[in-house]
Amino acid sequence: MTTTDLSKEFQKIGRYVVIGGTAWLSHISVANGLLAWFINNPEIATGIGFFAGFLVSYIGHHWWTFSSSKPVGGTFVGTAIVAVGGLLANAGGTRMLIEVTRWNPALCLSLVAAMVPVLTYFLLRFIVFR
Repeated sequence: MTTTDLSKEFQKIGRYVVIGGTAWLSHISVANGLLAWFINNPEIATGIGFFAGFLVSYIGHHWWTFSSSKPVGGTFVGTAIVAVGGLLANAGGTRMLIEVTRWNPALCLSLVAAMVPVLTYFLLRFIVFR
């Protein structure tokens, strides 16, 4: 890998972080807005918020992070599978780490939440948007 290739990869990772952060803010904003004004159920609110964040993530990653030339529909299902897999990995991984280690749940959640985006990047980069 040349220095130019490495530089391009780090730029792609930077864009991934920006889009991921924007998607997270969208998820949280929509969910909290729904809780404050319309819905008294946090599970439903976060589900709708997750979907809003997913759309921001998908559009941003398709056109900016990975600059995909594939048709929009050609990457949507793969991105959705990775997103739902990430959600399940966060929940399941946190529970598993708590059960196995008996560590503080906040620590377990933080460790898993730091690892899942890295795995998600590689799945999107090398499988969905290859």
